[in-house]
Amino acid sequence: MAANRLGSERWAEASVDGRYRILAEQLPGVLLAAFDHELRFELVTGAAAHARAPGAEELVGRTVLEVFPPELAGPLADGCRAALAGERRSLELPGWRDPASVCAVEVVPLRPGRRGRRRPGLLP
Repeated sequence: MAANRLGSERWAEASVDGRYRILAEQLPGVLLAAFDHELRFELVTGAAAHARAPGAEELVGRTVLEVFPPELAGPLADGCRAALAGERRSLELPGWRDPASVCAVEVVPLRPGRRGRRRPGLLP
């Protein structure tokens, strides 16, 4: 399974966040992002995050509205707000770099972490 391909030691030692990162980085076209109540990215990872500019490092700390053009930022922000209210949203949006392509986006609420740190939303 995934653990065998990724290295069972690396997988076994990884935290839950680390496992999300390991898995997302192995799947082409996947971007995984967690955001807070201000719609500010706290975590951005995945193969797609590393293949695009701005990269994952440049997105963390910025908001959905700061990163994406208005035609994408509006629907994404609405989906993020829905996740903060406990709802899951499925979106189909034009590609960020290639408007002729269509991106399937799932925005889901998250439960509080083990240490009480809350990551309210996720764009898997």
